Formats: sequence, structure tokens, C-alpha cells
Amino acid sequence: LFKIAFQLFNDKKYLEAGAEFLRIIEENPTFEHNNIALYNAAFAYEQLKYYDSSMQLYRRVLNEYGNTKEAVNALYKIGENAEKFFDYDTAVSSFLSLYNNKSEHYQSFNRRVDALRQAARIKLLTEDQKGAADLLVRYHNDFPGQSDAPSFLYQAGRVYAEIGRMSDAQKTFSDLRRKYSSDLQVRPYIIASYVIEARYQRSKNTKASLKTARDYFET
Repeated sequence: LFKIAFQLFNDKKYLEAGAEFLRIIEENPTFEHNNIALYNAAFAYEQLKYYDSSMQLYRRVLNEYGNTKEAVNALYKIGENAEKFFDYDTAVSSFLSLYNNKSEHYQSFNRRVDALRQAARIKLLTEDQKGAADLLVRYHNDFPGQSDAPSFLYQAGRVYAEIGRMSDAQKTFSDLRRKYSSDLQVRPYIIASYVIEARYQRSKNTKASLKTARDYFET
């Protein structure tokens, strides 16, 4: 039955494949590969855009086989599909639950970095600016080798400044300059960070702050 279900799946006969995978589970509840069968059934229904059914099955994978690779993939899928239907709270909580889990399968998941990136992006989308900025900083600190890490750090500082958390913005910009002062590709972000801080200092309109603003503009 398992081979038949896989053949149907590989032939993209997703409705038949999903039914076969579920039949395997129902008729063989102790089968050692039921975690794979259940995940594949969920994925098959997702390809058919049977999203309610696929989400229910992904949740079953997570609940019944939570310490497997299939559960990690299911949790990521729950996040992706929740976002499609504007259930942003579920999407963010799914991505962060995946990211924060210390189990081996979760830590080695090849899209773990994407989970954190997606959570930050959704928080920006839903205007949870403080939460988004915190995640952007965390992304940079946890994955400094990613090509977008410097831009995320700058973006975090900019968001902090926009919501009036200037001490957080200044700390973030300071980290940006300290870590990337010699990187020409990051130079535009560094210049932009000085402009943001200069405008803030100018708005304070004191002798000292105006001098600081002038120094930043001239940097």
C-alpha cells in the first residue's frame, strides 16, 4: 500500500494518493512510517488547495509525531498556510515555535533561518513595529553570515527610530557602524543611519544637539 500511495503521489494523482496514505494509517495504526504517510496526505491535499483538510492533517502530524522531521515541516507549512489566509497570529507563533524549539530536528531544519525571517516580515506587515525590530536584531545576531543580515540590522534601527525608541535605535546603529564600517556594500545603510540620528538631534534643538546633528550630517 505504501508503494502504491507513493506512486500515486509521484504521478501527481494527489486526491488518490491522499486517500491511500490515510487508509494506510487507519488500517495499520502501528506502522512505523505513519508519520510520513500522514505528512504526505497533508501535502497532497495542499496541492489540491484543500487547505482546511491539509491544515488539519499538518496539525495531526505535529501533535502525534512532534519529534520527527515531518513534524518540523508540518509546523512550517502551518505557518505558511496561516499567512495565506491572513491568520497572522498563527503564522508568527508557528514560525517562532519552530525557531525556538531546541530539539535536534528543529535546530537542523534547513528553513529555520527562513522561519525567523518570515516572523519578522509578518510583524512588520501587521504593524507590530517593536516586535518586528526585536526580531530583525535577533536575526542579525543569530545569522550574521546571511547576506541580508546588515540590512536587517539597519532596518531594525530605522523602525526603532520611527516609533520613538531612539535609545534602541542609537544602540542598533552603533552596532551597525562598529561591525560594518569597512564594508563598502553596507556603507549606504551606515550613511542613512547617520541621517536618521542627525534629524533626531536637530529636532531636539539645543546647542549641543545641533552640533551633534551637524557632525552626523558631515560624516
